[in-house]
Amino acid sequence: YDQFKEDTIKSVNILSDLTGKKINAYRAPGFSITKNNVWAIKLLLELGFKYDSSIFPAPRSHGGFQSINQKKPFIFSYEGLELIEFPMTYKNIFNLKFAITGGGYFRLFPKSIINSFIKSESYNMVYLHPRDFDIKQPMIPGLNKIRKFKSYYGISGTKSKLDSILVNHSWSSIIDNDENDFLTNLNKISL
Repeated sequence: YDQFKEDTIKSVNILSDLTGKKINAYRAPGFSITKNNVWAIKLLLELGFKYDSSIFPAPRSHGGFQSINQKKPFIFSYEGLELIEFPMTYKNIFNLKFAITGGGYFRLFPKSIINSFIKSESYNMVYLHPRDFDIKQPMIPGLNKIRKFKSYYGISGTKSKLDSILVNHSWSSIIDNDENDFLTNLNKISL
């Protein structure tokens, strides 16, 4: 708890200084907020966050929140405090959930499938890391074949896929959504 709080405050201060804006949205690395550390939501609220995008409604190697089965934003309520949650978008394929709008799956799936998936959903959350675009990044030594594949496959096509979805679909930021009625009548999940 204390280390998470210290790291979060430090990060917020750095980002606020760099942007000149208040930071009120958060995403945990690897979608690592789970039922075992839901106390992190309370801490985010105490620190003044309004939005979160840490919930991945499926199992993951670093986290995942399987008991939350939401495909649209919702209100996350914990001990009387509320945070607007923007969960990761997923697609059911062979009874497994894949987040093809971000990270490794975005790099793996063809552009046509990604565009088709985005078109079929009324809500899409996209996330990409700088490393998803960097074709010159050094390879981490000692990775097994599966991890190498997951970490480096498709990097050269990421920008083209991103350009395609930006042109072919309508997008807004979380902040833009705060200024319209998109966030009215949200489901509430209490833990």
